[in-house]
Amino acid sequence: MLAIIRYNRLVDVFTRLSCFSVQSHLKTSVEGVGSIEVDELYVGLDRRGAHFVLPVEVKSANDRLGAVQVLNMFSLAEEKFPELIARPLGAQFVQDDLVALFEFELDVFTREPRLAAEKHYRLVPAEDFSTDLLAQYRSSLED
Repeated sequence: MLAIIRYNRLVDVFTRLSCFSVQSHLKTSVEGVGSIEVDELYVGLDRRGAHFVLPVEVKSANDRLGAVQVLNMFSLAEEKFPELIARPLGAQFVQDDLVALFEFELDVFTREPRLAAEKHYRLVPAEDFSTDLLAQYRSSLED
């Protein structure tokens, strides 16, 4: 899953940032939390020059990403990368060719994590692209 996300640049597409994988399977500790593991860690840059840290947690189709894991991703970002904007992400295979990406934010008042965005991406083999399909896609952008 991590290789598919990285190869297809899904973090870039989903976040609209230029993202770079810094480390896979990061294991570290955070003060007040203890040991934390993150499946992948990205840094990103937007077109205005703002810098982001994007911890990614991957789940199988039957698993759910819990609030504690999301809070741990925020804690990791705040302690290890205090100068960067934290944008924790979750990823999950919905089907063999369908990947769901999730972004989380903290509620301003309660500091509880909540879902900020969710998008699904279908992985399509290159041979399935036709000139008709691309023309149809282009025309949908013009609407």
